[in-house]
Amino acid sequence: MLSTDLITATRSLLDEASASFWTDNDLYLYLSDGQREIVNYLLAIYKAKSQVNPQEELPEILASLEKTISGTSIVYVLAAPSDYLHLIDMQWGVHSGTLYPAFIRQSQRNTIFEMNNTFLAGTTTNPIVIVKGDSSGSKAFNFIPQVTGDYLGTYLRIPPILTASVNPLLPDNTKSAIVNYALASALAKDKNYSESSMFYQKFLQQIQSL
Repeated sequence: MLSTDLITATRSLLDEASASFWTDNDLYLYLSDGQREIVNYLLAIYKAKSQVNPQEELPEILASLEKTISGTSIVYVLAAPSDYLHLIDMQWGVHSGTLYPAFIRQSQRNTIFEMNNTFLAGTTTNPIVIVKGDSSGSKAFNFIPQVTGDYLGTYLRIPPILTASVNPLLPDNTKSAIVNYALASALAKDKNYSESSMFYQKFLQQIQSL
């Protein structure tokens, strides 16, 4: 699926073959938002199901967003990548030693308490990684035990802003939903709220069946 195909399909339904009221930049932003809304929706469902079943599998549609990170000699705090969205798995171990699967804790509060609580603290063979956010919205991985160590992990990245040369990461079966989201946004700009709402409802119906 190419970004140029998406914008052509969107313009066809808007009956505007070339840029006039809606610029290409506008439409690419709407299409980008559509892709991200699909990701956010599927990720929210995955997170909810994972609370009940820790073995819940990641939706296949999100597989294209997976990225691997690794490093050595980290002093137990690691800044998350700039395109970080959600941590899937992480392994941690003493530098040059064996890597062990880390238990992932998503935490905005109580991080210091968790790091210093003997009962909650991780061990060399049962490490913990706490995903901590700050006031600027940046994220960091805090490893326990607090040693100089090595890591290997997988995370979901934020889909990039689409352009003529930056294509969607999601598979082809999301094309119609992405286009319908862009149409809803474009028509809202035109204050055609009735048709905008119609396309947004189509978008919602489609993502629920993915």
